Amino acid sequence: FFINDYKKAFTMYKEQLKMKTTFLFGTSHFENASQGDHNDRQSSLSNRNSFSTNKSNNRTDGINGRVTNINNPNNSKLCPNPPSKAISSLRFNPCHEILAVGCWDNSVCCYGYSNTGDIKPLTKQSTNNPVLDIAWGANGQMLFSACCDCTVYAWMPQQNVSAVIGKHKAPVRCVEVVDSGNNNTIVSGSWDNTVIFWDANNKKAIQTLNMNAKVYCMSSRGNVLAVGLANKYVNCYDLRKLSQPVQSKPSMLLSQLRSLDVLPTGDGYAAASVEGRTSLEYFNNPYAFVCFFFMFVSCNSYLIQKIMTNSFTFKCHRQDLRNDVHIYSVNVLRFHPSGALTSGGSDGGIFIWDTKNRSRIKAFTRLRLPIVALDFDRSGQKLAYATSYDWSQGLTKWNENLQKPQIFLHTLKKEDVIVEK
Repeated sequence: FFINDYKKAFTMYKEQLKMKTTFLFGTSHFENASQGDHNDRQSSLSNRNSFSTNKSNNRTDGINGRVTNINNPNNSKLCPNPPSKAISSLRFNPCHEILAVGCWDNSVCCYGYSNTGDIKPLTKQSTNNPVLDIAWGANGQMLFSACCDCTVYAWMPQQNVSAVIGKHKAPVRCVEVVDSGNNNTIVSGSWDNTVIFWDANNKKAIQTLNMNAKVYCMSSRGNVLAVGLANKYVNCYDLRKLSQPVQSKPSMLLSQLRSLDVLPTGDGYAAASVEGRTSLEYFNNPYAFVCFFFMFVSCNSYLIQKIMTNSFTFKCHRQDLRNDVHIYSVNVLRFHPSGALTSGGSDGGIFIWDTKNRSRIKAFTRLRLPIVALDFDRSGQKLAYATSYDWSQGLTKWNENLQKPQIFLHTLKKEDVIVEK
């Protein structure tokens, strides 16, 4: 039994070392990471988010050389009356043709859209402080928001009724609606090092999970809740048993985490960081005992983690400029219903990846400002994405006239998100 498992694990080890696929677009790579990547991870980190001050409405597209409209190079539908300040989050309603937007101008906005992609403003709710995240209830009637005033809000757009669900001791960074018997069970993650489950109907805390660092990102799908922390750990919970995490380990990414999304299959998650790199990390390791052998031989626990779990990392949202590599933050990740992974970065780029076959499906033409949020509608045919300043260079680099937020609605083709079997 041990010999057969050893042979199988060793075969996996050889295959993982050989697999490496490089793309011709810029410096975006889909590859197995190794500790030899550490040097290029540190290059030009200070150069990310270089904004153009060119006021011309046209530019040459770096992908195919054609002249495009700098404000809408992908010919998406533009949303009228966008927010006045930076956008933090986008969420499609799970039951209706409504797109919700959380903003730094102390507001949550709702827009209606049609099958043709036309989009129009519907209603708006003001809050006391900037909104950092939003989430729809399971029935699409209530919209929950995480705010800088430490508060979790609930808003019913149709009735224009709002209420406070609960408060943390520090700003609330993330909010999710979990799959449970109660359609209005809310989970909020805060910079006070806690994750709290709320009963939205009774406005009471159900359970509090103590983290050992600030919550930076969070994702829930099915019975899985993944929480990304400031210390680069990812705690994963089974919602049916919250007494302790089913997995708590450092991410394969070496820099600050920016986004998480649980796999559609629920057997892992994708994570993104400020270093222009994304990881795909799986749960469960049927060959865990063999790791001890490889650890003894190679003394490389980082490589062992990848080999034995089939997890991997890949470079994205990077640009080669002369002799320098400019590395941009990966601000948002979202899985399409087909299983394709979409990433948006501070370079203004959006990429769609086939993580199963480790290939890139589609690259959107880069926009002038960072991609700060994106989401798919319930049919998977519409992609909403937003551009605005992402605050990665602080207040001194913010220019209200040159960095105005925009919201786009893009109709996808089937080949844009198809994942090969």
